[in-house]
Amino acid sequence: MDNESSQHIIPPLHNVMISKIFENMEAAEAAKSLINAVFSDAGRELVEEITSLRCEDTYMGRNVKGRSCRLDVIAKTRIQIINVEVLRYNEKHMIDRSLFYGGAIVHDSLRQSQHFSELPVVSLINLLEKQILRPSHPDYHQPILLTYAKGEHEAASSKLFIHNLEMAKFDENFFDKGHALSRWMYFLKAGYNFPEAALTREVLRMDAGLLQFAEKYNVSMQDPSVQMRYTQFHLAEMDYNTDMYESREKGRAEGRMEGRAEGRTEGRAEGRTEGLTSVVLNMLQRNRPIAEIAEYTGLSLDEIKKRAR
Repeated sequence: MDNESSQHIIPPLHNVMISKIFENMEAAEAAKSLINAVFSDAGRELVEEITSLRCEDTYMGRNVKGRSCRLDVIAKTRIQIINVEVLRYNEKHMIDRSLFYGGAIVHDSLRQSQHFSELPVVSLINLLEKQILRPSHPDYHQPILLTYAKGEHEAASSKLFIHNLEMAKFDENFFDKGHALSRWMYFLKAGYNFPEAALTREVLRMDAGLLQFAEKYNVSMQDPSVQMRYTQFHLAEMDYNTDMYESREKGRAEGRMEGRAEGRTEGRAEGRTEGLTSVVLNMLQRNRPIAEIAEYTGLSLDEIKKRAR
């Protein structure tokens, strides 16, 4: 890459990069290739055409960790709505989150007097960079479908699919250049930073959609506006991490002080409670979403609301 030493190397899955690559229908071939690689690995019918492509970039919001890309797809005879979401952080309730989004997508697509049989097929593809939701199973691709709990695991509905791609599981043992999803995972893990440049070029030549993604990635990397947004994101992320550290440290210090003052087990427990309350109040004062407060404190939403009164 030209001027590589003077530029930030932005990971392919960073929200700044994803939103630039999938900003319009020029990336339709890449989007279709990625989706079909996932569907093929799960034994599903492939999509034939992307009808619209929209990417939502949330990096400047209060939650600097979130980012998503939503794709609308037509496959043969029935409409499919596909939501692709990239997550860099650990989301403990990922499946519930996906069910919520899937239901919201179906609700948004309903027309008055529409029959249930005409509901679209909703597929959610979660590209999970760090978290592993199913450590008991070695495969990095975990498809989820609504099935019956008794007897054979037959499909109860084919209207909602969830595909979790646990990227932390993917390594050289999984790489197979003849496998479409493996090729995508190979490139998405580190982009052009792979040491075997010849192998990277060979992999890209095997898939027109992946090649389109790589070319747009390369062009976007050299875009000054993308570099500026990437820098802004990191500044916001540093501020966010500093806020979280200061809130946690203040809460711990107050908890220790309360515990020492009481000198009893009850006092230490009360100190910890007071400390958590301080963390909650500090984060609320910094306009942090309740979901993030729950993630960092381990408190339920009800417990957070009680401490905020």
